[in-house]
Order: sequence, then structure tokens, then C-alpha cells
Amino acid sequence: MSEPNLGLEWQTGEHWSVGVDAGIKAWPRYLAWDWDKQNPTHWRNFAVAPEVRYYVKEVFRGVFFGADALYTHYNVGDVPTPFHMYPEVENYRLQGSFWAGGLAAGYAWWPWQHWRLELEAGAAVGLAAYDRYECDHCGTLLSKERKVGVVPKLALNVAYNPVSREKHRARRGSNLTISGTDTVTVLTPPVAFVVQLKEVKAPMTVADSLARQNPWIIPIEKYRPLTYLDLTRPAADSLLFVNYELNSYALRRDYMNNAEVLDSMQSAVETIRDAGSTDELLLSIVGLASIEGPRRLNDSLSVRRARAVAEYIGKRTGLAPRQFDIVGKGEAWDWF
Repeated sequence: MSEPNLGLEWQTGEHWSVGVDAGIKAWPRYLAWDWDKQNPTHWRNFAVAPEVRYYVKEVFRGVFFGADALYTHYNVGDVPTPFHMYPEVENYRLQGSFWAGGLAAGYAWWPWQHWRLELEAGAAVGLAAYDRYECDHCGTLLSKERKVGVVPKLALNVAYNPVSREKHRARRGSNLTISGTDTVTVLTPPVAFVVQLKEVKAPMTVADSLARQNPWIIPIEKYRPLTYLDLTRPAADSLLFVNYELNSYALRRDYMNNAEVLDSMQSAVETIRDAGSTDELLLSIVGLASIEGPRRLNDSLSVRRARAVAEYIGKRTGLAPRQFDIVGKGEAWDWF
């Protein structure tokens, strides 16, 4: 669009966005400050152009490809065009509409915190339906025309984003190095997961006693099975954290305070087992991962971490697989 325009763009997916541009040129001359009545040029138009974009790496950054539509209503005459591409516009006055669809490619970068620049180029093919008049101001109708035309697109866009450059990178996990398919190095602290020890059936005297001493043991009346969709962070004193090294699901007793936490879990299970109530015990284990890295990898990593704890406790206490409620929450910085 040759007139000044304003656009909005929304992110709709990891690589996708949709937007719309609109513009209007209300002044009659080729330039807004040209009020010379002897100047024969006449140019008014309104245009709107919705667009869908695919960003190769991440939304609002780097190389992108777009598909757009264009509608414009115009009234132009005696307007010079580059390389005389549209001789009718230079020699007559045309009034009508143009519908088109096209493709574009571009590159976006952030030179400032909230501002980004975009270079975009493309072309659209469409149908023009217009009336052709003899001169720019006279009303002598010469003909009614319908033609297929090609419109080039070359734009420098200046965009404002409410989310700053650093926050946008953090959301997209830019502090990430990936090598191969399984190795992920992140610049974040080690990731932990949460264990909740809960009873399922009728209250037990031994379990009640343990619950009074250990807030992470929850009576049956407070138990609710966890699912991926409704996981929320419980109160801090009702959690046990087992820590893992970066991008690892290998359970190490000698890492951080894992030995103390694992021993507490094992001791509680053995106490209930020795009281003859092991069959009425359920361990609820939630695996977590950081937000950096591919989501698919983080989802798998969180499940494997939860299973590692279940296998550790199961081998040492004799609990059956059905007595473990294992959930992989995936990316969950809000738990820390």
C-alpha cells in the first residue's frame, strides 16, 4: 500500500501469526504537502490487507513467509509510476476497486527493547474493476474496464511490541543450546520434581500419626488424582523435591539433598508397611522440567524423572506399580 498504514499482528502458534493492515490516503495530490491547484495529479484510495505469516525460527523474529489478501478502492489520475508500469494511471483517471491475493517474504529484527523492524517483499495477483475517465478532474467516462494485474510489494515496517526483547526471548527459550536430538544444555538452575505421599482409603492410625509430623503426607479425604491439565502448585510445606542434573533423569542419591528426601519417603512407606497397611498406600509423583528446550523433549523428560523415583521406592519397599500415581507436567517454572 502506497499510503500511510497501520497494522496489528497476533501470535497464534509457535511459528504462526495473523495480522491486518489498513490505510487511507485522503488528500488528492501525490504528496500530502502539495496544494498546487495547477498540479494535475489526483490520488485518493483506501486499502485493507489481512495476512498470515510463518516464522522459520520463532514468532516476530528472523525470516518469515506470508500469504496475504488485498482490497483497495481508488480514484487516481495523472500519477507517475516507477518504470511506467501503469500507463493508464499516468494518462487517465481511474476509479474502481482491486481484489488480490499474494505471497511475501521478509526478515524481522529487534534493534530496541519494544520496537522491531521488518523488511518485506512480495507480489499479489488480482482483478481490477474500474471506470476510465478522460482526465483527472473531468467526468467524461471513456470505458468500464476489468483487468488482471500484478502488484509488487516492498515495505519497511516499524512495529511496537508490548513485550520487551528480553522477555520475548525468555518466553521462547533463547538461552538454549541443542546438539543432536537428546542433548540439551540450559543456562538455568537444576530442575526438581514434586512428590506427594497420600492415603487412598480409610484413615489409618499410623498414617495419621505420620501426617501430623510430615505435611507432605495427605489424608484420604484430601486426596484427588492429578492430571496434566489441572496441575497447580500445592503449598510449599506439602512438597518433597528430588533434584536432577540438567537434562537428566538419572536419579542420584549424592546430588544436593536427594539422600535425605529419598530416605524420608522410604522411611514413611516402610512404617506404613510394617503396620500392615501397605496395600492402602498411594504415592503421587509429579515430574517437572524447565521451560527451555523443545516442549516434546521436556514432556518426555518430566515423565522419566517421575518414573525414576517410582522405581527407586518400589524396589526398596515392595510397592506395586499400581500404587504409584505418576504424572509428567512438562514445563513448569511456576512450581519453583
